[in-house]
Amino acid sequence: MSSKWTVAPQTRRLDLEYGGDAFWIEVKERLTKGERDRVRTSGMKAVAGIGEAKPGETREPQLVVDFAAQGVAQTLEYLVDWSLTDDKGDKLPLAPPSRKLDTINALDPDLYDYIETAISKHIEEMATSKKSQGGGSKPKAISA
Repeated sequence: MSSKWTVAPQTRRLDLEYGGDAFWIEVKERLTKGERDRVRTSGMKAVAGIGEAKPGETREPQLVVDFAAQGVAQTLEYLVDWSLTDDKGDKLPLAPPSRKLDTINALDPDLYDYIETAISKHIEEMATSKKSQGGGSKPKAISA
């Protein structure tokens, strides 16, 4: 399904270097609404302070967010492919989605942080590019 109303599945290759080794990752240019929603809600762990308050008690709802889980979800949604290989030269698996998470979780933490930062930078660049092209404007109401 492709139209001006949907997100076309386009990717971008990011050439990176870590520890003196060059590699690349392929990331989505943009997420669909459903993918974006999964990222936004992935870190939500609990809502506290809900329920009836006792007399004289004030309750303020609080959302408990796991920002690390949200960062991993963002990486999982954006990351499409990469050139990282194992000791035998076989590409580290990114499919199916459950295997992708296992592979991400097995990475060196510093390498993962580097990849996550590169993806975050890509997201910022795409948002800046969209705004400069006029895509960041709000919809205009049309009355009959």
